[in-house]
Amino acid sequence: MVKLRTHTPFSGAAFQKYNARQELTVTVTTVAAFHVQTDGSLQKAASQPEMRLSDVYADPGQPNARLLEVSDFVPFRPATDVVVLGDARSPRGAPSAQWPVSLTIGPLSENLVVHGPRYWQKQENGPWQITPAQEVTSVPLDWRLSAGGPYLVPEEAPEYGDVNIWNPVGPGVIVPGTTSQKYRYPAPQIVGADAPVTTPDDAVIPRNLGPVAPVWRSREQHAGSYDQTWLETQHPFLPPDFNPTFYNAAPPALQAHPFLRGDETVTLSGVDHDADKISFSLPSLAFGAVVTHDNGLTVRQPMNLDFVELDWRQETRALRLCWRSAFPWRDGIATADIGELLFETLFPTGDPQNAAGQNAAG
Repeated sequence: MVKLRTHTPFSGAAFQKYNARQELTVTVTTVAAFHVQTDGSLQKAASQPEMRLSDVYADPGQPNARLLEVSDFVPFRPATDVVVLGDARSPRGAPSAQWPVSLTIGPLSENLVVHGPRYWQKQENGPWQITPAQEVTSVPLDWRLSAGGPYLVPEEAPEYGDVNIWNPVGPGVIVPGTTSQKYRYPAPQIVGADAPVTTPDDAVIPRNLGPVAPVWRSREQHAGSYDQTWLETQHPFLPPDFNPTFYNAAPPALQAHPFLRGDETVTLSGVDHDADKISFSLPSLAFGAVVTHDNGLTVRQPMNLDFVELDWRQETRALRLCWRSAFPWRDGIATADIGELLFETLFPTGDPQNAAGQNAAG
């Protein structure tokens, strides 16, 4: 058990984990929360959040449950995740059939278009078409409204599989010539601004701003090989081909390599009735961790900002940030201390991956 001492007003944690090389490591992490004011300034939340002990799902226990809040107990992330929770909101609160939604932060940018409810409908002796979208004032930034979901085919057509592996919870995938033409089906309401959906044959990559569940393909493909060889030679450790990118829960377009510094400008549009766009800067905080080994040796490392959550679910807009660093266990670690650094000392960060079983080039 590692004793944690936090010298900041923010919550922290230190925990042990084996990496893919079967090496024991200690991860030190801290979280901080702020309120985003209407003028773009940040106010430190009076009540700081506790560490999230596990992932939080919007519909726990259901098949293909949607990941809503990401756990802080992650041993290492090789990139900064950026996610947005909440709804897209129409400009000035006026009902609209569609409007753009965009997020820019540092080198990252994602541009979407959200639509009101619309449907696939087969025209008599004609192609499948999307009906005009209904006018609405808000659209949840929910993966159930992005392309993907179950293949809408009869049971006698199993070759298509059950669901789209990139987004299992989407509204459903039309298969021309196989999907029943008797009904109309929900069409995607959230699509890339550069990839509109016009026919069921469009090769659409599901797009969204919310977190991705670990069993979806964009993360599952990094989990490694859990085969008979692993069971006989590696179990219960991670397989040798495990990639820590698995721990990144943001959509691929919203993962920053290298890590965000923590002073980047954030611009978010299409999510507020009262403003065309909201712009603010991250708070320019930097943290470091010092671990003291059982033999008295101390090791110091800066902590990487590896998670940025923009929570627009409530009237008070919240910003939640998480920093992390991993240390080799070696002969044992007795204590871990977290402290705030002068922001200018954050760089260079060195090679934080040395304790995670993968070097910076991996």
